[in-house]
Amino acid sequence: MEERIIGRYSQLADAVNYGEDNDLAYKTANQYVRILQWLDMSGDELLESDKPPYIILQEQSRYRYAHIGDRVPDENFMADYRREWDGRADLEWLGIVSAAGMSDNSSGIRECHFFYPQVFYGYWVPFDPDAVPDHGDDRETDLVEYDPLTMPLFLPETVDAPRVRVGYPLGRTGERYHRCIGESEAEEAAYYFVEHPTGAYCESIE
Repeated sequence: MEERIIGRYSQLADAVNYGEDNDLAYKTANQYVRILQWLDMSGDELLESDKPPYIILQEQSRYRYAHIGDRVPDENFMADYRREWDGRADLEWLGIVSAAGMSDNSSGIRECHFFYPQVFYGYWVPFDPDAVPDHGDDRETDLVEYDPLTMPLFLPETVDAPRVRVGYPLGRTGERYHRCIGESEAEEAAYYFVEHPTGAYCESIE
């Protein structure tokens, strides 16, 4: 999951740095962060939600734009899409169905359906280990913790977190967007890049 989140941040940052119509990158959600938000919700929160995730996915699955994978849109794409299809293309949900692993040729995390059916289907189901894809790795892994300060849903223009994980956004300076991916990138955004045995990170200079 974290690899997908970091990869999406990279795509959005590249759209800012190299795209002609880059303003939409700031309005395009990192849907993998959204899924992690949902997985981080307690059972009570899910039950009390006005619109729980499975309802959102049901509604969005009716629209073609929600099935689009990890594409960063531009104005021409959005205009063409609204004209040729349903006219309701909403950047907030662009790619959510695909990211959730619920469309054909999906790039999403399909295993989430097996371990979190209450999020994706709205009810509990008996766990069937034989139904889970076997990747040949039986190690237990901890779910990435969702932190709204360092794991934003939308690419932030400025970042003021004291510590940022490697690969995550550091904000924009001038015409360039920076992520925590090395010393030079970190320093331009007023961060130190710190190598650590448990994983590199960036720490604010101030």
